[in-house]
Order: sequence, then structure tokens, then C-alpha cells
Amino acid sequence: MTDALDALRRVDFDWVRTLDSIWIDTTPTGGPNERLVPDIVADLHRKARQPADRALGRVLVGQSGIGKTHLVGQLRREAWRTGAWFVPLDVLGLTDFWRSAALSFVTALLQTMPDGRRQSDAVLAGVARRFRVEAQVEAAFNTPNMDARRIVDVLVRALMSVDAGRALKHLDVFRALCLLRSQDLAVVGLAHAWLQGYDADPTERAALGFKTPPPAPVELVRGMCWIMALSGPTLIASTRLTGSSRLDGSRPRTGSTQRRVSPRCWPRGSWRSTSSAIAA
Repeated sequence: MTDALDALRRVDFDWVRTLDSIWIDTTPTGGPNERLVPDIVADLHRKARQPADRALGRVLVGQSGIGKTHLVGQLRREAWRTGAWFVPLDVLGLTDFWRSAALSFVTALLQTMPDGRRQSDAVLAGVARRFRVEAQVEAAFNTPNMDARRIVDVLVRALMSVDAGRALKHLDVFRALCLLRSQDLAVVGLAHAWLQGYDADPTERAALGFKTPPPAPVELVRGMCWIMALSGPTLIASTRLTGSSRLDGSRPRTGSTQRRVSPRCWPRGSWRSTSSAIAA
């Protein structure tokens, strides 16, 4: 009996990777599916260079514990390494898809990248670099008691020459992303909530330059998608879709799980060729 208990104590019951582990760089295991990673991400970049195309999603189906989450983590690592963005959608048990998607985008944007920057900072820097206003934006960010309106004004002036309609439509999304860099926790909290569709005190909101209350979550996702697409393609991974929770209404094989996002699930104009989806 003692030997049996000792053996039980040595068993690792935590060998399956959790969803949060996709943000941690791990050594490749040499599994057969890892060879897919470079091709999937390279295809994402190819599609981003073809504006007329819509990047199609991929579906990976497999038994629980086979390594799907590990593969998604490797895809995140490769996406960041090659200059793409990464957003995982956790749709397990959700009741409001778009509000959950908005939270997933905000959470992903706040993740720290290998160079020490948050993904949101890298996105804004990429937008500034594309429009050759990086020096002005960095100077504004490095100013004590930074006023987000200065950064928004610099970026919007550049964007107006490319797509005036979307630049004006997503003006406050820019503003909220910039405010996430504030040193004032109350300001960060307001911006974080606004990007999920939760309004703040109108006076406090107006003091930070927001023109209106937050739009519907679907519009917030559309705005974040568009801003991210200005500086690189986005890989979106949806996890833990099982049984009746599959987005296309069909059912997977018995005993299998899948992670899937279909471009059909996204609002017209928010996906375009600069985003792709992976299911693992």
C-alpha cells in the first residue's frame, strides 16, 4: 500500500497545458504538427499582401491532451517573431460573443512581448512607423503626464489621408489604446472598460477626450481589428470549441475537441485579408 501511495504522489496530474500557457515561450517538442507552424504563419503574411483576398481559417481537430494548446502557443510565438499580431478567443460558455471577443482582444493587447513591450504598444508603434510619425508618437509617450489626445491627433492626421472614414469612426478606439499606457490607474481602468463596451461617468470620459460612449462590442472589435491591421496581419485562435459550442452548428467526432474561428463569424469589413484564424 505504501508503494502504491508513493507512486500516486509522483504522478503529475498537471501535464496538460492551460490556455494561459500559450503566452509562455516553450521549447518545441518535435511533435509532427509543429512543422505546420511556419507554413500557417507564412500563409497569413502572404494573404496580407493580397488585399482582394480574405484569409481563410484553419481547423485542427484532435483528442484532448494531444497538444493542440501547445501548437497554438507555437503559432503565437511564430506570429510575433515574424511581425504579426495574435489574439486568442476563449468562447467556452460565453453568452455574448462580441463582448467576449472585445475582452479577448483587450487582454491579448495587454500581453507582454519578448522585447518587453505590450502588444498594444507595438501595434501603435507599428502604425506610427508605417506613416512615418514614430518620432512624434514616441516623444508624446515619453512626456510626463502624457496627454493621449496628442498621440491620437498625430496618428489621425496621418490616417485621414488613407481612410478618412475609418479614421474618424475609430478615433476613440485609438484614444483608448493610447490611454492604456497612462501612469494613472484610474485612466487605464476607464480605457480598459471602454474598450469592452462599458461606459464611465460622462464627465470623466469627456475629460479624457472621448467623444461618445462606447459603441456596441462588435464595433469595438471592428475598430481594434482595423487598427492592428494597419501595422501587420493578425492571427486569431479560438479555443475549446466542443460539442454544441461549435460556431458552425455541426458536431465534432466523438471524443474530439477543436478550436475554430470562421471568417463568416466576423462583421464585414473587420476581417479582410489582414486577419486569419486558426483552430487547434
